Amino acid sequence: MKFSQLTPGDTFLYKGVEYTKIGPLQAIDKTTGTEKMIMRAASVELARSKTKMDEEASGKNALTSKLAVLESIMTEYHQTCLGHLDGADNEKKRVKMEEQFKKIEGALGDLKKQPL
Repeated sequence: MKFSQLTPGDTFLYKGVEYTKIGPLQAIDKTTGTEKMIMRAASVELARSKTKMDEEASGKNALTSKLAVLESIMTEYHQTCLGHLDGADNEKKRVKMEEQFKKIEGALGDLKKQPL
């Protein structure tokens, strides 16, 4: 995008440096605080705000945490069910439950591998 398309207060990247637009041709370097004149037609890129990046990271952490809790609950449930099926009479049921649980574990594993 062009520098002229930004509004004052927008944070952007220009030649690898992060600036904040303060006027029609002026911007302030975010790290040094020095003012710089930038041509209206200069090609710039909007910077992702720290708040936005923090929100995205927080969302990823929350999802990862929820997946871990879900996995723990499912494992506990599975162990409880197997405990009720002790004995030779229930061997086929136990095998079937183990097969189903492996499918659940596989699905949870796939979810964990998905990019967040």
